[in-house]
Amino acid sequence: MSQSIGPLPGWVVPAEQQVRDCWWNAHQVATVAAEDSALGVFVALDWVLRPVERQTPVTVRSVPPSWEFVRGESWAALSVAAGRPEPTAQDWQRLGALPGPTVATHRVQCCGVWQGLSWLLGVREEPPIGIPDRDESGAVVPGSEVYCLPANRSRPALLAAKRSREERELDESVRHWEHIRTLADRQNPAM
Repeated sequence: MSQSIGPLPGWVVPAEQQVRDCWWNAHQVATVAAEDSALGVFVALDWVLRPVERQTPVTVRSVPPSWEFVRGESWAALSVAAGRPEPTAQDWQRLGALPGPTVATHRVQCCGVWQGLSWLLGVREEPPIGIPDRDESGAVVPGSEVYCLPANRSRPALLAAKRSREERELDESVRHWEHIRTLADRQNPAM
């Protein structure tokens, strides 16, 4: 995979090296371990880092990753992850982006998209996938390397841990969707 990714948009909150590390690690975990959540993180970051080559991860359209569209795409991903209704046309308008129907349907993958985009927006503080710590020179701090791909991923204990993590992430998405929907409805109560 080529690492020729573009400069970060100005609205991205995490440091550039953190975003690049997250993008690369998400690709590795998605590819090697076939983790759906990591695939979601990767396609979300890939859209933002290589917009000329990619479409939005949830509404599947060719739009640049502006702050407004990323917020809308994040909400659409959150809606799928939570199993709740997608943003309304009024919600998209409030975000300053053209509405787009949600095409993606895989809940765990959309959870990764939401986690990745909300991290880029600064809504989430922690990266959605493990990244190494780096010193002032940019070198990886020894001992902070991320090794998370066991050789035999089909062991029952690992599968159970994966299911448990996915359930926790989906439960978190439901709670966050309810919070966002409540805030949006308070700002513009239904007539």
